[in-house]
Amino acid sequence: LGHWVGTQRRARKGQGGLKINAEQIEQLDSLEFVWVVSKSASWEEMFELLKAYQQEHDHTRVPKSYVADNGAKLGNWVNNQRSARKGQGGCKIDAEYIEQLDSLGFVWGVNRAASCEENFELLKAYKQEHGHTRVPQSYVADDGFKLGSWVSAQRKARRGQGGRKIDAQQIEKLDSLGFAWAVN
Repeated sequence: LGHWVGTQRRARKGQGGLKINAEQIEQLDSLEFVWVVSKSASWEEMFELLKAYQQEHDHTRVPKSYVADNGAKLGNWVNNQRSARKGQGGCKIDAEYIEQLDSLGFVWGVNRAASCEENFELLKAYKQEHGHTRVPQSYVADDGFKLGSWVSAQRKARRGQGGRKIDAQQIEKLDSLGFAWAVN
């Protein structure tokens, strides 16, 4: 549906070789169709933000919590693209968009183990900079990842709280950093 809506908007502007007649415009107007949307919400602009993110970070695995400098929720948008490709969330993604994302090396399936490894590396960098692993809950890494929340979730998981599980290998890795399991 989202693609169709965008097509109607482009057709009214005469973009992409598309045309829409007066009767179709009238029908859509009767439904209070929104012809103009905020530019910050357009797929193309979000794609440009993803390209900039990829150039800066050398990957497209944007943390779900990541917010771009202009306030756009790029992490949510990336997650929505993955859901749309699976046909989840009532959305479908156009083949042209899939191609554009593929051209960036977009990661369609996010491996939980890879995410844990990236989070561990962020924690390791934090320890190198600050000399400890007692990350404040409100701390957000430079790439927008909520490292403080993740650290807190690891502690809760070890206590069997929060609905998450932590395996012995992950505990061992965190212990190797001198991870503070209990903080005051």
